[in-house]
Amino acid sequence: MRSVVLVLLLMAPLALAQGVSEAVDAGAPPVPAGTVALYASAATAAALATAALASFAGALLPTAAFEARGRPDPLALAGGFAIAALLNAAVLHLAVPLLTAMGQSGDVAASTKAARANAWRASRWALLGAAVGLVVLTAGAVAERDQFGSGQWPMLAGAGTLVASMGTFDVLEAVYAWQGFVAARREGNR
Repeated sequence: MRSVVLVLLLMAPLALAQGVSEAVDAGAPPVPAGTVALYASAATAAALATAALASFAGALLPTAAFEARGRPDPLALAGGFAIAALLNAAVLHLAVPLLTAMGQSGDVAASTKAARANAWRASRWALLGAAVGLVVLTAGAVAERDQFGSGQWPMLAGAGTLVASMGTFDVLEAVYAWQGFVAARREGNR
């Protein structure tokens, strides 16, 4: 389910990155539309691959707990969500700004530092939402572990908030990394 939502959400970076390029790129030669499309496609592929690997890594803890105890452990599920979210955020935040180097041309150099800084300024708020979702999920898991049926709704609400926030993080990271790169191109040619 997360992959489907992520695919739909990550279709936006192409249009947004092109709009950012046209609006901000006044001081440097324009980035060709094909390069913008290549960046958006690569950022989408990176986000999908990262989400898949993070989900796999996050599923290992609940699976191991289930095999050891013979029944599901709600705290292991919350831990799996935490592992997946942290891994996804770390890898994507490190990888996506490196993809902005695709926009480098002739005399205009790419600035991954500006891309990373701008992406962080925008995407950190989505990570705050993910942290809130994780706290609610964990609180529900603690209640569910104490008494069956008492923490299912908070667990669902927390997991939903966490997944939506991480999908938002993925999109914001891609779009604002590109915006930071384009803004740095403009500043470099004054």
